[in-house]
Amino acid sequence: MSRPRNAVPMERFNVSLAQPVAEQVRRIAQAQRRSGPAVIASMVASAGLADVEDEAAEEARALASPVYRRLLAENEQLAAALTEASRQLAQQRRRTPAEVRETPRWAWPLDCLLADAEWWERWLPKLNQLMGSDGPGLGRAPTRDGYVDLMELVFPAIGVVTWRSLEYRAAADAIDSTDQDSRVCAGPGTSRAWEPVIRHVVRALAALESAEQPEADPYHAMRVQTELQGPWIGTLRNLLGRSPAELRDLPFPIAG
Repeated sequence: MSRPRNAVPMERFNVSLAQPVAEQVRRIAQAQRRSGPAVIASMVASAGLADVEDEAAEEARALASPVYRRLLAENEQLAAALTEASRQLAQQRRRTPAEVRETPRWAWPLDCLLADAEWWERWLPKLNQLMGSDGPGLGRAPTRDGYVDLMELVFPAIGVVTWRSLEYRAAADAIDSTDQDSRVCAGPGTSRAWEPVIRHVVRALAALESAEQPEADPYHAMRVQTELQGPWIGTLRNLLGRSPAELRDLPFPIAG
């Protein structure tokens, strides 16, 4: 029966060995009852495997060395710094102040929108007055004038974080899942409703602002007030996730 063929491809070499090495090969071959070429092949294969193992051991020692670990930490810090720098550059390139002013206020970047404290302080009280001073829940967020503070009612402060802070979404998200009964935003949750409601309120305030421009007429001003006390409130309730059966839970007049 013929011998099975070796699955590993083989190549044949004719080699010349120094006399001392040749004598050692001959002694090993006699002791192991093998041919000289087989002994030489075994010695070469063992040396090659030893080189591979030495390289793997050297790589493992390098990976475990303090120098490598320090360089790895510095590389991770550099990557994080580059990511942050890219984010800040993107924000700076997002819109110039002139471009922001040419954009409708309710479409401004959220940070710019919330940062305009003077505008909020001037126009939000006028919207609060339209919301009235009677109704359930008014004691939770009264203004100095005795009217309901709409934004404080819908988005009460979470610790020291108020609805005017960019951190409010994260703070609200942390408690939405644990305080299902007390939140105003019954459907989407406070964290998800926060920005849409803010932009909806900004539209209302912008409408009030337009009604007080020098060229505005009284009829336009009355139409704005009527809209805010009717359909606008319906949209607000939708954004908050309130069902029709829950409409009277909010201290706003109900049209029709």
